[in-house]
Amino acid sequence: MSRIKLMKNPGYIEDLFFIFFLNFNKEYCKKNFTCNTLSSEDKSEEEKASYFDEILKQFEPISDELYIFFHALSNGRCFFTSRYFDRYAERFVTDYDIHLIHEAILDQESLLKNIIEYYFYYLTEDEISRCMESKRNVYEVIKNSDYTDSEKLRLYELFINPSFYIQKLQYELTVKDMILSEYYEKNYSRILDAYNSLNVEDVMKQLSPYSAINFEENEDKNLYVTFCLLNTEHINIINLEKSFVFILGDGYVGGIQAVKKTKKIIKLHEFGSAVSELNRVNILDFILEKGEVSCKDLEQRFNFTGSTAYHHLMMLMRFGVIKSRSEGKTVFYSIDNKYFDTVIKLLYKYSRNIKCR
Repeated sequence: MSRIKLMKNPGYIEDLFFIFFLNFNKEYCKKNFTCNTLSSEDKSEEEKASYFDEILKQFEPISDELYIFFHALSNGRCFFTSRYFDRYAERFVTDYDIHLIHEAILDQESLLKNIIEYYFYYLTEDEISRCMESKRNVYEVIKNSDYTDSEKLRLYELFINPSFYIQKLQYELTVKDMILSEYYEKNYSRILDAYNSLNVEDVMKQLSPYSAINFEENEDKNLYVTFCLLNTEHINIINLEKSFVFILGDGYVGGIQAVKKTKKIIKLHEFGSAVSELNRVNILDFILEKGEVSCKDLEQRFNFTGSTAYHHLMMLMRFGVIKSRSEGKTVFYSIDNKYFDTVIKLLYKYSRNIKCR
């Protein structure tokens, strides 16, 4: 493979967005993120909270008006990183920077359409177009959605006066960018240390069982690496047409250990086995509708016997498609979103329009 090239972006912007994500999703970060030391996957949530508090103190205050942009949905994703980071992957090695982001969000019509598509993903193209043509249609969609009253209110407010929220977003990004830039200047030696000690082949070898990327089939690609200093154990490998982009926290070694401890090795043919029976697909749709269900719920909904309902649930549990929790003597089952996130990555390579991640 070609010699790896160091670049500032997009790792720097990953950190910039992480500040806002952390502010609105601290509880999620405590449960799902690693931080700051090689053994941080063993840290308590209180110790993680202390580390995250230290980050936020350096960048406070953050306006509550930015909630809709950075609040995570149940799958752990937020609007802004999904639409203004992930979707720009093809430009990571060219012109992706903070100026490009500012320019993009100034396009109010595009931003509002992105919000509609993101928060109301089930709408057809015609329905989205009608929402763009009339605020009344948007309000009706918000009203009929499954979001909480608080979330609905925030969406209403944004569409009533989008210019105010865009200006607020522009201002906050500019201010935090200035503070983060100073932080990077003071701590740049950490990036150099991480870069000088990086063994790309070893990283790929360790992550290969947990990744949708076949590294061996892409040995001729250019390699780029960019480091985060706040999200210290972050690991994201972007598979572009002609290059790999490694977005790593400077404590990525700890991140690799966390991946090994927490991620399952998911194989595509096993997913096929899990959903090869129509009843199980219907069960997944039912769980998606209700949030979580019991074995008794399946018996009533589908007229299953107890043993049939249990069999289907155990098949889905076996492959990790669903997860369970106990409440007294009753077991409730819900969809494991992380499992499907991984399956989506496995399927990316078969798409003509979406690059492998």
